[in-house]
Amino acid sequence: MSAKIVVAGAGHGGIAAAALLARKGYDVTLVEQHEEAALGYDWRDCIQLYCFEETGLEPPPESELEPLYNLAYFNPRKTVCIPPRRERSSVSMFIERKYLVRHLLRLAGESGVRLRFSCRAESAVMNGTRVVGLKTADGVLPCDLLIDAAGMDSPVRRSLPDSCGIQREISRSDTLYTYRALFEDTGESADMPIYCAYFYHCGNKGFNWVFRDGTYIDVLVGSVGGITPQIVENALSDFRADHPYLGQNLLRGGAYSKIPLRRTLPQFVCDGYAAIGDSAVMIEPLSGSGLTMSIRSAAYLCSAVEAAKTFSRAELWAYEEAYFRRSLHTILHDDALKDVMMQMGEKNMDAMFEKKVITTKELNGGKQTASDMWHKAIGVLTTPSVAPALLRMVRRGRIEPRVIRSLPHEYDAARVAEWQRAYVRY
Repeated sequence: MSAKIVVAGAGHGGIAAAALLARKGYDVTLVEQHEEAALGYDWRDCIQLYCFEETGLEPPPESELEPLYNLAYFNPRKTVCIPPRRERSSVSMFIERKYLVRHLLRLAGESGVRLRFSCRAESAVMNGTRVVGLKTADGVLPCDLLIDAAGMDSPVRRSLPDSCGIQREISRSDTLYTYRALFEDTGESADMPIYCAYFYHCGNKGFNWVFRDGTYIDVLVGSVGGITPQIVENALSDFRADHPYLGQNLLRGGAYSKIPLRRTLPQFVCDGYAAIGDSAVMIEPLSGSGLTMSIRSAAYLCSAVEAAKTFSRAELWAYEEAYFRRSLHTILHDDALKDVMMQMGEKNMDAMFEKKVITTKELNGGKQTASDMWHKAIGVLTTPSVAPALLRMVRRGRIEPRVIRSLPHEYDAARVAEWQRAYVRY
């Protein structure tokens, strides 16, 4: 008899993992609390198509993809615009979230996954320190492996006992509270980049953007720790002053949501359990979209499951190791950059933009020259209040190679625990 696998939640990574495992002959059931028609946010997000190549899943058709342009960044005072190194992305595309969920669910259904909608996951069922099932509003589903794809506020992860060693809660300070909406394009002209992103916009600690793509205007208002309608209204009012093409009529979206704004959890597997996607916080802190990382992680999880006999933590470490080995540098770099920007404050952020300490090479990548370093040194010396944040980033940069090198390739409880402590301290 094939092993029974239950996937809790229709997160992108969870659906992809369900499809891959069903194709391998596993008995897979996916449960989702919402109706199928209600799944997916009513807007687009970026995705890198190589995640489908890595998993072997059929990619979405080109007709459902749109070009993605890179961001131009503004400081809080809007005195400096840092343009992208290249206007159009060479690797990422835009895709409608609702379409992507439907596409993945179709692949899962065709692969033999049993899909149960309007079935709310409540908690993990434990036998000692081992997860042995999923409690739902409709009853208990026993399983050999429970895959948690129920999101950053997953009730499954939150229900795990301390003995599992997995962080249950994501703090408010590690959460970007967002408002996302698509407004009409009035057709008015303005000498602005296509995609504009703002730090500490209107004095709010967070990250906002305005995208114009010729069809509608895509607006994100993101605030660390919490958001209010007044924060949103202030941002929209200021946007309309600089972007006269941003109309008043709401076309789609207009919803509040949350994005984890921190590095991936140090542990996201235990005996009989594995988290994926936002349940494990698989998101690049500065990208705002974890679609690519979630879907590609399904391949790592499938590989570990195939090699496992009892789905123990030791066996499932292969999944964690593969994920971190391919993503750790990006995770640590983005988390350090996010940390320094969030701790700097708007006045210091203005100074760092204006004195060329923060340039396109920090935000968009690129090799630093001697001239770059000279400007940065002068900027820091003439703005001593930024020193604590920058010294913290320098310290983290020196530690990063050690954290990467010390990642255990094979499971050893002591070595894994030591690495996790270093990762948490980073």
